[in-house]
Amino acid sequence: MSTTGAPEVPTPDSSGRRRFPRALLGQVAALSLPRPSAVSLDVTATAADLPAAVADALAWCRVLGGARDIRVLHRASRGAAALALLDVDGVTAALSVSTVSSGSGVLRGTSLGPTRTEVEIDLDAGIASARITDEQGERRLPTVWSLRAGATSIDHSGDDRRLAGTILGDPSRP
Repeated sequence: MSTTGAPEVPTPDSSGRRRFPRALLGQVAALSLPRPSAVSLDVTATAADLPAAVADALAWCRVLGGARDIRVLHRASRGAAALALLDVDGVTAALSVSTVSSGSGVLRGTSLGPTRTEVEIDLDAGIASARITDEQGERRLPTVWSLRAGATSIDHSGDDRRLAGTILGDPSRP
């Protein structure tokens, strides 16, 4: 976590963009949603950008899981894909990771429970969106349309990068 209390994310990928836009983070965090029973995340990126993409997915896992600490319970990787079972302060999370040969990839995250929160960040389309569904119905947060380099993300410590290396099978990977 940063000194401001916001989850931290890694440096930009080779495209200079992040999968953790500050505007969408602020919108989701401001909702003060109840903690979910589970979180599911799916991230795709080129092989070169995969460590940064996984670190961003872990940062979203903290936001969607409503907690700070993440532990890797189990992981498996083969070729261009990895799966991880995580514990987010008592909330179970599943992370799937795969590579794409071109483009920047997509990050999708969902918190499951009485309130369902879905986040999608598509770097190629340049958009980030969130949808919340609960007993009152469905609400869509305003879509962030410009995912420019630098202006849309926040700084990161090494914690998510270290966990990303563990998930990808290389704990020494930054």
